Amino acid sequence: MSLELIPDEILLLIFSYLHQFHLIYAFSKLNQRFRRLIDPHLQDIDLSQDRVVSYPLFRLWCKHILPSHCRKVRTLRLAGFHQVQLFSRYIRHLTNLQVLEITDIEEDTFRNKHDDDLHHVLDIGFFLNEALTLPCLHTLSIDLAANNILKTISSSSAGHNLTHLSLIYPRPKGLSCSVGYISQMDNIQYFSANFDSVNDLRIVLTRLPNLRELKASLVNFDDPEVATRIKVPGTLETLWLEFGCFHCCTNFKSLKMLLDVFKTQIHSLTLISVNVDEDLSQYRKFHKLVADFTCLETFRYHIRTLHHSDSLKRFTHIQEEPDGSYSFYTFPPLRRFDIGSEATRGGQYIDDSLTSSELFFCNRLWTLGEKVPSTFKLTNNATLAHVQKIEIGAIFGNDRNTLCEYLSQVISLSPNLKWLYMDVGKDTKVFIDGIRKLFRNGVNKGITRLDLSLDRNKNTQDHHPTFWNELAETVPRLTTLKLNIKYTRRREDYSLMTEIINDSKRSFCKLTRLLLGFYSRPNTNTLGMSEYCQKYIDEMQKPHYNSFSFTLNYDNEQGHCVHVWL
Repeated sequence: MSLELIPDEILLLIFSYLHQFHLIYAFSKLNQRFRRLIDPHLQDIDLSQDRVVSYPLFRLWCKHILPSHCRKVRTLRLAGFHQVQLFSRYIRHLTNLQVLEITDIEEDTFRNKHDDDLHHVLDIGFFLNEALTLPCLHTLSIDLAANNILKTISSSSAGHNLTHLSLIYPRPKGLSCSVGYISQMDNIQYFSANFDSVNDLRIVLTRLPNLRELKASLVNFDDPEVATRIKVPGTLETLWLEFGCFHCCTNFKSLKMLLDVFKTQIHSLTLISVNVDEDLSQYRKFHKLVADFTCLETFRYHIRTLHHSDSLKRFTHIQEEPDGSYSFYTFPPLRRFDIGSEATRGGQYIDDSLTSSELFFCNRLWTLGEKVPSTFKLTNNATLAHVQKIEIGAIFGNDRNTLCEYLSQVISLSPNLKWLYMDVGKDTKVFIDGIRKLFRNGVNKGITRLDLSLDRNKNTQDHHPTFWNELAETVPRLTTLKLNIKYTRRREDYSLMTEIINDSKRSFCKLTRLLLGFYSRPNTNTLGMSEYCQKYIDEMQKPHYNSFSFTLNYDNEQGHCVHVWL
């Protein structure tokens, strides 16, 4: 059957399985019909984690497609500061860009202790200043932002058309520190952020006089009396509040005190929490939260509680969770907007004290010693829906069969598990055999990111020849690979880069991101190592200019990371 005879509806269905860059290259110049079908794909450019293309394809798009179609782009999604750097030279040409979204998938790697690193602050600051000059930009969303981003945006002389702003901060709590230094933003009407405290929320509201909708995430109410000093913008009508965390129970008094500040203005209220006290689990008490609201039209909620009472039956929708807790909610069920800061779910250690509630509601797991939970038994019909990352130490070949079997069960019950961190240990053959045993049938197609820890002083022998191929067979859909390499002495470690790049690119067909982290041991003289690393990157970049993109992501006395976009 000729391609020309296929109906538009079938073609669009086929196109949905392909990245827009591939579509543009394949069909944009075929004929008028296909150009008409392809045009919408030029409006939404998505380079985020699930839609990343290879660097050579990105370069070709920037060189051949972007110059002639830049005015058609309406939405741009970037992942990581390395993409921000590379796109800085092109952002000014997207004169009709309306929505800009930035996510940082390396949030917990090289910037946990220095997440206000000057290098990244300057990069994102320059990029945002360029983006805010775009005349049509009205929506800006940054997940896992540097802490002074709000100050950068508010102090910009441009961005007068920006009305929607969303910021998620990487700290467990949220926005703090620079909040007192932000300028007034008269143009912002819709604002979302996770806050460190009620006082930070109070300060931000004073800088947003024309706010119509607020989405706020608060871990706890450290000083509920501060809520009484909040001055609500006269234009605010919609409030979305996410509060509490697994380890911090929200009480009725503190929440009521905060909500009463908004009771005379709010028309639409949404409440989401993963842990409330016994009072808030009572039907009558819960609805007292809004009893004094004078103009409330819509009230939605999704609340999880560990407390059971007969009054729970009065809620329209109630569900018992696998760990014995209960959720009551309005239909349809709501989803949190704050999913990046770990405000509600953190990590848990796998040991004999781990409870079912902790396991079912955490998003990260770490191995600790050799013990497994003894307070409950994990059944094969359970689902660990929230688990997204598991960090595993050097457990293979150490007679830790019980822990390995438990981890294998956890992995098989975690449908959303995407990220594994593992210590390779001394023997790469033992590691390959061990990771195969962790996965049922020896393969896991859900893992898209793998972090491996290597110690050059323990691994005295090179990897066995088929290491990369065997690893690729085990996790065939890997898109991001990170190697944490500990060194103590030699600059020759950097010569590994060429070999690793070639091996990983050849073995992993879907790999687009390779991160090489070089760390020093304590009391190691690393003077000049970062300078040598930068020089080595510059030398490598020349012959591979069209094939790879190298970025030095982190640089201090502890170590640095080379980010390679393949």
